[in-house]
Amino acid sequence: CHNTDNFAQTKDSNDHRLAFPQIGPGTGQSGIETSDLGHMHRNDSESDIYSFRSGTLLNIEVTGPFGHAGNYDTLEEVIEHYDDYHSIIDQYIDNQGWCLQPQFKDLENCQSLFPDTRHHTDEAAKIIDDEISDGAPVLQKLNLTQQSKDDLVNFLKALTDPCVKQA
Repeated sequence: CHNTDNFAQTKDSNDHRLAFPQIGPGTGQSGIETSDLGHMHRNDSESDIYSFRSGTLLNIEVTGPFGHAGNYDTLEEVIEHYDDYHSIIDQYIDNQGWCLQPQFKDLENCQSLFPDTRHHTDEAAKIIDDEISDGAPVLQKLNLTQQSKDDLVNFLKALTDPCVKQA
């Protein structure tokens, strides 16, 4: 997904389904107002449903929160998602992970903000599961060791220019 010299992709192939939890206002389409349809909302192509643009990894350490809706505050959380997305999205939704994020944590009604999160997230995950069943090399469980996860996070942090963190 990040295969060019600037750790991004070409515009033609930069949208991906990642099954990040569906929180936020969605696209507002009648009947599914709280579902974020991703790139499909822009081009009306069913094949792009729940696909979102993958940005560059350059300076990734300072560009959080991560995910199309800002679901994860740390790179470690993103790596956990990629390692076993079903487990992580279940934990996130069961624990109402959005309530831990700075923009929501002080709201009294935080737990009730996104009642359709599980339904919409499961729809996106099912498409990915079907793609995996058809042999696509997308979001397959990685079974990374903790050391591998730590190494990956450290590599990502190494892609951040020190001047960005301290001018």
